[in-house]
Amino acid sequence: MKKNKYLKLLIIQISILILISCSKEKEYLSLKELNMTNDWHTMIDNNAIGLSKGWNEPKNFLSNSDKNLSSSTTWATSIDNYRWQKKEVLVGKIDSTKNYYIVLDSIRGNNLLWINGKLADKSVAYKSRKVIDITNFLESNTNNYFITRNENNLKNGAGIDSIWIQKAKNHASFFPEESRKEMIKMTHTPPSYHDSLIIYETFIRSISTNGTFDGMYYKVPYLKNLGINMVWLMPIHPIGRVKRKGIYGSPYSVKDYFATNSNYGTKEQFANMQNRLKQNDIKLIIDAVVNHTAWDNSLVRNHPEYYTKNDSDEIIFPTNTNWTDVADLDYSNENLRKYMISYFNYWITEMNIDGFRCDVSEMVPMEFWNNLRTNFSTNNTKPFMLAEGTKPQNLGNGFDAVYGWDLYNAFQEIHKDPLKSDKIYQVLASEIEKYPKNSEVMHFAENHDTERGAKTLGHSDHNLALFFIFTSSGIPMIYCGEELGNTEKLDLFNKTTIDWNIKNRTTYNLVKEMIRLRKSSEELLKGDLKSIKKAEYIAGFSRTFENSKLTIIGNYDSVSKIYECSADSIIYSDKDTKLVENGIQISAKGYCIFK
Repeated sequence: MKKNKYLKLLIIQISILILISCSKEKEYLSLKELNMTNDWHTMIDNNAIGLSKGWNEPKNFLSNSDKNLSSSTTWATSIDNYRWQKKEVLVGKIDSTKNYYIVLDSIRGNNLLWINGKLADKSVAYKSRKVIDITNFLESNTNNYFITRNENNLKNGAGIDSIWIQKAKNHASFFPEESRKEMIKMTHTPPSYHDSLIIYETFIRSISTNGTFDGMYYKVPYLKNLGINMVWLMPIHPIGRVKRKGIYGSPYSVKDYFATNSNYGTKEQFANMQNRLKQNDIKLIIDAVVNHTAWDNSLVRNHPEYYTKNDSDEIIFPTNTNWTDVADLDYSNENLRKYMISYFNYWITEMNIDGFRCDVSEMVPMEFWNNLRTNFSTNNTKPFMLAEGTKPQNLGNGFDAVYGWDLYNAFQEIHKDPLKSDKIYQVLASEIEKYPKNSEVMHFAENHDTERGAKTLGHSDHNLALFFIFTSSGIPMIYCGEELGNTEKLDLFNKTTIDWNIKNRTTYNLVKEMIRLRKSSEELLKGDLKSIKKAEYIAGFSRTFENSKLTIIGNYDSVSKIYECSADSIIYSDKDTKLVENGIQISAKGYCIFK
């Protein structure tokens, strides 16, 4: 009897525990600010069967991997046709007073997004950022399913760098700068030369076989002959070893801001290279990487308070990235700001450089850049400041120029669909409307973060892109070796060397001649940008300075076309384009400047 009594008591206690555990509330993820970059499941779809199989429905999506997937490292690669990703999120009560937005950063390739089986968004080709109101797609107090299908349609790999959800009252409050952009003005006077620059981006490690400042020293006559008047050196500082990626490590993992990389050479060798550039009227800017440092930078040991930390008081790498080889800096620390200002002033005053290209400028508080410019002003210096960003706010906070990603994206889109050729003018016109007067936009067909232009666009469309870069408003930029039609991407983490044997004489001659024309033409340097008569496959615009007008056109079709117009003379063109009775006969993939 006693045994039965104890058994009954045990059963009752177990039942109570089960009831208590079942009565606990589910642990819902907060959608106030939810980072969704990691922990997706993936399915490869090289035969494009996903849509017909209904993979956009959560019940039909069968994961073939239990790994943690980070969008910036393991999403669609260059060998995949389509890649599907699914993420399951347990959503609690929806706040009816606010909207929910999903933010997708750096979308490469056409991308579809479904939420709970409903199509929420289509993104085409490449977008630096996409923000979607998903309030009406979410379901409260249950699992919500997010599914994407990313297409590798750019010959450049595909994927999304980061994804997160943000709660806000409205779109304007989420991006308050959009409502203020009309008020943005430059508060400083840019250097007098900033509107006549031709920038050449250079990676010291790849410039020569030995990858040194001396190797760059011997390239100066080549750059002078090409017509370059500003060199941008990617980071020249010692590279961290702790958590290093690749054999050599990324130059964007800075171990010492006040030293040069010993593999590149000494400060004396840097000064010799710098002097030779100046003797040839070529200005020099260096890459300033001040959002993060290497893990073995002395600041980590001596000033851990300078860094961003998690709840366990551990220094972290930058959020919403896969940059595990660097430690994130915390700009709420005033002493860190003073330290970084001393870094900029050192290279300006002691090493005599002309300015900086500022890495991920929009990840550093805007007020820091504004204070930095004020600091330069008190020293009576006017360095050229280039932001690796696109926001107009950069130009109201001390920068002279920003990145022209929209034009890069337009080149990629037109390569896929030549009927979108008018997009080149649309982008350039929107830049003039968007950015403050006297500011500049740096235009490019490639840079160290992209594949080579000759690879993604092919030589013909790459040449067209270069032609428009040198004839448009803004600052033209070419990446070392681009002018030779190189197709091999320079590895940031290992040793690759530029092939200096000219592979594509047409590209080299085009760049050299366009630089000469741009420098000698007030229309191309300062002219107003206007639209021209539209024609299928024809991209173009006009540039007018005082009473002189030049018309610029390029043919994206694979056959020659007649562009009907009144033309007096051709200033420059490919060898097969010519004047005809009713206008210009422009060759297939040809280009022309005429009066």
